[in-house]
Amino acid sequence: SALRRMLETLTASFVQIGNVVLLMLVVFSMFAILCVNFLGTVREGIPVIQGGRLGSPMYQWPTNPPNFASFSKSMVVLFQIVQGDDWHLMMYDSMVQEPFCTEQFEGLSYGDCGTSKFAAV
Repeated sequence: SALRRMLETLTASFVQIGNVVLLMLVVFSMFAILCVNFLGTVREGIPVIQGGRLGSPMYQWPTNPPNFASFSKSMVVLFQIVQGDDWHLMMYDSMVQEPFCTEQFEGLSYGDCGTSKFAAV
């Protein structure tokens, strides 16, 4: 009887769970689009804060550094951030500034520097 009641409650809450998942997907999608636009060309995985100084290459991502180069990669990185998986390192990587990056590539209107104000959001 208790197990039946628990299963009935679970099946009755599927619609609400679906609504929450859909809302999270919409919010993640909005932030993923913003991250691709603002942080899509950021240099990958080099700077980390150490001793109060940004840019120390003390920590490097072992295989594929998380980045915001595409929508799908941004969704994966946002999921990692929500789970608390080294979110602070991703934030510091997104804040990289000169001399650890190139402000503007020759012949292009963009470089691989981050946005310190947007990365903190």
